[in-house]
This record gives sequence, structure tokens and C-alpha cells, in this order.
Amino acid sequence: MGIDKHLLIGLIGYVTVFPSSFFILGSVVIDLPLIVNEIQIQRKKISFDSSLLTSTEKNLYRGTHSLFFVVLVSFLEPTLAMGVLIHQLCDWISHEGEMVTQPFFPVSKINVKEIFKWEKNV
Repeated sequence: MGIDKHLLIGLIGYVTVFPSSFFILGSVVIDLPLIVNEIQIQRKKISFDSSLLTSTEKNLYRGTHSLFFVVLVSFLEPTLAMGVLIHQLCDWISHEGEMVTQPFFPVSKINVKEIFKWEKNV
């Protein structure tokens, strides 16, 4: 799911449930490690390709998509943490392959598909 869709979800959440700009910020800020890739995708109208990411970008992405990050952010601003959590839940459903969410990174590399035994229907 691209940053544009996460922003839309953040705006909907802002209007309906969490009237705080922190919620919108939380819904997009955790994809900052992918911002260079996102700009290329939008500019060139290409699909996401995880092979273009550096190992640092991948690890930053995994760190910001960890439930530990939600806990850390909740100490700063609870509404920001809610935006981050909603973003993560959307990614749990939509991400496949190398970018599947690892909710307990860096402690465990188990991913949500393994936890919930989700398989893609053919």
C-alpha cells in the first residue's frame, strides 16, 4: 500500500474518529524509510520493487513497522501511535513477499502471515 493510500486512510480517520493532525502524521511517517522509492514510483509510474531498497532502508522499514515502535511512539503522543498502528494493520493485510510485516522486529523475524497462517488464495 503506497503512501498516498495511507494518507487517505489518515485523512478519513482524522475526519471521523481522531481529529488530530498527529493521526494523519502517524499514518504516513512510518514509511519515511521508503520515501526515495515512493518518489521514483510516483514520478516514473512504476510498481514497487523491494530489490531497489538498501539493507538499511529495509531494516528502518522493519523497525518502524514493529509493534515496539507503536509502544515507543505512544509515550510521545498516543494519537500519533494510533495512526502508526492503523498504518501497520493495513500493511499486515496488503504486504506480500520480502516486505511482509514483521511485528516483533528486531527480536523476532516471524511475520504476520506466519503468525496468522494467512495464505494467498489462488
